Amino acid sequence: MQIDTKNQTWLLILIAGIVAHFAALQAASTVNALWWDEYFSIWASDPALPFATVFWDRIAPDSNLPSYFSLLSLVRRLGIDSSLAGRLINEACFLAAAAFVVARGIRTDRTLEAAVAVAVFLISAPVIAFGLELRVYGPALAAVLAAAWASFDTIQSDRRPLPAWQMALIGALAAATHLYGGLAAGALAAATLIVARRNPRLWAGPLAMGTAATIVTGSWLVWNFGSSYLVSHILFSVLGGILQVFSFADFVLGTLALLPFVIVALLVMAKDPATKPPAVLAAIAIALFILLPALASFAKPILTTRYLYVGAPIFTTALAFGLAAGADRQTRQIAAITLLLLAAIGSFTGIQFVANKFAWKGADIVRTLGAGCPAGSIKVNRPFRAEQNHPWRFGLAMATGLPEATFAVTRDGKAPDYTGPACPVLAYVVHVWTEDANLPDTAVLGERFGFDIKPELKPTVIPTGNGYVIVKRAGN
Repeated sequence: MQIDTKNQTWLLILIAGIVAHFAALQAASTVNALWWDEYFSIWASDPALPFATVFWDRIAPDSNLPSYFSLLSLVRRLGIDSSLAGRLINEACFLAAAAFVVARGIRTDRTLEAAVAVAVFLISAPVIAFGLELRVYGPALAAVLAAAWASFDTIQSDRRPLPAWQMALIGALAAATHLYGGLAAGALAAATLIVARRNPRLWAGPLAMGTAATIVTGSWLVWNFGSSYLVSHILFSVLGGILQVFSFADFVLGTLALLPFVIVALLVMAKDPATKPPAVLAAIAIALFILLPALASFAKPILTTRYLYVGAPIFTTALAFGLAAGADRQTRQIAAITLLLLAAIGSFTGIQFVANKFAWKGADIVRTLGAGCPAGSIKVNRPFRAEQNHPWRFGLAMATGLPEATFAVTRDGKAPDYTGPACPVLAYVVHVWTEDANLPDTAVLGERFGFDIKPELKPTVIPTGNGYVIVKRAGN
């Protein structure tokens, strides 16, 4: 394997993408804050407990596949801080996927396409948004990048197709990260078979990838059958599904305004014989990736915008193949312009997402005013599901620095008594929808969250953006 030293444009692009990736992540880290699901990740991967305990008691019962939480727990057992452990896992997955794409690109004389695919991926909005998070989306995005490249590479490199066992491994890894990772790998495999239907020599790879993804996903669905209620918060309607799809396009492209550019670029590619196969493959794969969970949601809602983000690499990888050496000049120019727009806007969208994400705000107020408060004196709203009371309190303790025992989770029909404990903070409402965060009246808040706040305490409500801190006035 030799690198063409006469044209190293691809190498400069790759280096620029890597530098921009770390610069964008550094900028995002200055405004990053942990939110509920990340606190759950920390709780579920607690290295202070035996691995068998956290696996069977915390990881296995969850609605997510156990791979990410298990890996996070094992890395944290090396004495690495939880946030750093998550970042290391993400970066390792990004690096592995990038190395695979570049190595394969060099081997098949597609070094420019590979470099561009990796560079644009590394500064895309989903990668920047989830590159810092303690969640499975980073590994899932990396796995789908590998699956996308393997699929497009198969139909464009028929003389040297990727070995079936490697595609099977990619499909299994994609499915092991996230349900939608498996859906993306399956959609890409099916689309590849459709495009390559007249070339039996290319069937082995996509069949292997699709089969492996199906086996892993199917096994997990059987394993997880009893935990399906954990996704009961996902709602579905035809209109809601359509809006989620547009929201998906808005985020993965950086802005919905770029959707016409992407559509035009794919149409132009579809008219060019040299780039028609990847354009058609992308259109089929994206349609299947969205359609399959949408159809399933009529029986059990699983369609949600955040899950769809996992499919983002399908867009950028397809456009990178528009730069193929055999393509018309117009095709290459339109693909290049579209990719430049995606690269320019993506990282800023990711940083903005991090800055505005659903973090537990107001913790600084509770940390200051609640120091030294007795056990059970600060009432907090219930989590989404009753079985998550413990990780909910665990997250509150991490966010505020106060002992878990300080917080008491409210229950329906059991209004707490606020006349007893001497604590300036009466209640801390976190992680609620925006419309709730605009309710200043304590009576309304009490009805909404089960609080019984005595008027004689003259409570003051401090809005925090996605919740409130309710405090006593001085002298009460």
